[in-house]
Amino acid sequence: MKVSIYVEGGGDQLNTLTECRHGFVEFIRKMLPGKAKPRVIPCGGRGAAYKDFCTAVAQLKEGEKALLLVDSEEPVTPDDLPWNHLNKRAGDGWEKPEQSDETDVCMMVQCMESWFLADPDTVAAYYKKDFKKTKLPKLGKGGVETISKQKVQQSLKSATCQTQKGPYHKTRHGFALLAIIEPERVIAASEHASKFRDLLDKWLDSR
Repeated sequence: MKVSIYVEGGGDQLNTLTECRHGFVEFIRKMLPGKAKPRVIPCGGRGAAYKDFCTAVAQLKEGEKALLLVDSEEPVTPDDLPWNHLNKRAGDGWEKPEQSDETDVCMMVQCMESWFLADPDTVAAYYKKDFKKTKLPKLGKGGVETISKQKVQQSLKSATCQTQKGPYHKTRHGFALLAIIEPERVIAASEHASKFRDLLDKWLDSR
C-alpha cells in the first residue's frame, strides 16, 4: 500500500518544510521498523493540510491511501471520533470528504509538542546545560493528552529559556526533537499516538 500523510506544520519556507518532513519521517521510521516508508507531505497551516488532503483523497488510485495528521488543539472527548471533533471544533468545522472514512484522519493530542512531554530525558539531552526538567508537567493517568496546549507550550519555554539554544521554538527546535524522541514512550503516553501507529502498521507493507 502506498501511503501519503498530509501533516499540519512546517510553515511556508522550503527549509522548515524540509525539516518538518524529516522529523516525521524519522519518528515513523523508528515507530515502525521494518515497514515501508510513507510519503510525508508537510502542508504548513492546518487549513492547508485539510484542503490538500481533500484534494488527494478524491484522486486516490487502487493501492493508495491518504492520511490527515493534525493537532487536536483542544481536549478530545473519550471515544469521540476525529472527524467529529474536527467538525465541531470552533475554527475548523471540517466536513469529512465523501471519499474518506473514519480511519484516515489522526490527531496529535493536544498538539505535536505534547509528544515531547512523553520523553523528557531526550528533550533534556537535546538542550543540554541549563535545561529545567522540573518545569515540565508530570504525567497523570491520562498521559500527555489531558495537558492543555497552552500549558504544554508554556512549560517547554520555561524549561528551555536559559539554555544555549534559547526558548523552545517550533520550527527551530520542534522538528529536530520529533526526529529523536522515542516513539514507544509517546505511544505509551498518548492513546491517539497509539492509534496512529496501529493504523500505519496496518496500511504499510513490510520491506
